[in-house]
Amino acid sequence: MADSSRKTIMDRVLALMATITTGNGYVTTVASVSEQLRQYDQIPENQMPAVMPIDADETRSWESFDGAHNRRGELDIIISCVVFSNTSATRTARLALMKDIEKAMLNDAR
Repeated sequence: MADSSRKTIMDRVLALMATITTGNGYVTTVASVSEQLRQYDQIPENQMPAVMPIDADETRSWESFDGAHNRRGELDIIISCVVFSNTSATRTARLALMKDIEKAMLNDAR
């Protein structure tokens, strides 16, 4: 049986998050990617920055275009991230990571 579209999308998001490294042209190197949402105090420093994509609500509808009926779906994905900086630059590091996540998602042409 083929994977569901939802699983395929989430697999791709997880794979994209793992590509966020300085070696790939990003500002940040993500240390851990997980679908398990954890609180900041549950994540060891050596696993930060941590990125946790979660699939959320999904809406489906039918649309007609030029006589064809197509199914449309929208999937909300929430990406939580935890960063830590011992140089009091946590906010800057968090903003850089958020920009890197956006860059990874918007530049994926697959």
